[in-house]
Amino acid sequence: MLYDKATRVGHRIATAAKSCDWCLYPTWVGASHLIYTQCSASNSTCQVRVLTIGSQTVTVPRGLAPYSNYSGSMDEATGNVYYIASTTWCGPFVSLNRWNVSGASAPASMYDLPEGIDGNSLSLAPDATVPTDEDLLYSQYDCLTDNSDNYQMESVNQFARVAARPEPSGAGTRVVSKPAARLAGASPAG
Repeated sequence: MLYDKATRVGHRIATAAKSCDWCLYPTWVGASHLIYTQCSASNSTCQVRVLTIGSQTVTVPRGLAPYSNYSGSMDEATGNVYYIASTTWCGPFVSLNRWNVSGASAPASMYDLPEGIDGNSLSLAPDATVPTDEDLLYSQYDCLTDNSDNYQMESVNQFARVAARPEPSGAGTRVVSKPAARLAGASPAG
C-alpha cells in the first residue's frame, strides 16, 4: 500500500496470498520511486520490482528459477538499482548487482560473494568523500556457521567489478561482525 499524505488515499501496489507472509515486502522508498521484493510461494524465487510513483512498475531482470533477486535500493539521481542476486539455496552463485531503471543495459555483477556466503540485505548511504555518489552497505550471511557481517562499498556508482576473494571476507570494509559485537558489547572497528 502506498499512502499519499496530501490526498489521504492509499494505493495498492501489489498483493500476496495471506498464506505467504514473506512473499511481498518493501525494501526502499524514495522521492519518486518505490522498490519492493515479490516472491513466489510455489518455488521460493524472488523478484525486485521498481515502481515509478504515479506511473508504472518495472521488474529487475533475473534468470529463470532457481535464480532470485531481492533487497533492492536505488540512487534516484542516476537511476541505478542495487540488489542481491542469488538462488533459492543458501550460498551458491550470489552477487551484488547494479541495473539502471532505464533498461538501457543488462544487469551488471559488481561483486561475487564467495561460495557458502549469501546476501542478507543492502542499502545506500551518502558517500562522505564523493558527495555526488553513494556508498553501498550490505550484510552477508555465512550459511555454514550462521554468522552475519556488515560491509561497506564506497562510491558504488563508479564501482567496477571485483572478483570474489577465496575467504568469506567481502569486497568492502567490514563494519560490524555479529560474534565480535556480541563478545565486545559494541561494534568493532572496520
